[in-house]
Amino acid sequence: MLFLLLTAYGVLALRVAVKTRNPVHRLVAIGAMVLMIGQSLLNVGVATGALPTTGLLSVVQLRR
Repeated sequence: MLFLLLTAYGVLALRVAVKTRNPVHRLVAIGAMVLMIGQSLLNVGVATGALPTTGLLSVVQLRR
């Protein structure tokens, strides 16, 4: 259900972006869509355990 809503939002945002005449407005619409969908997918990944919650260890931390 959530992925269906995200897909619907993405399609709607792309339709808005295609219909705009100003290239700056088109870039803003596409950028907002990418940020919203990207963050949503990251949140789903962390909530399901498919992605780590804290990130990977850096090289400095591994040398200690």
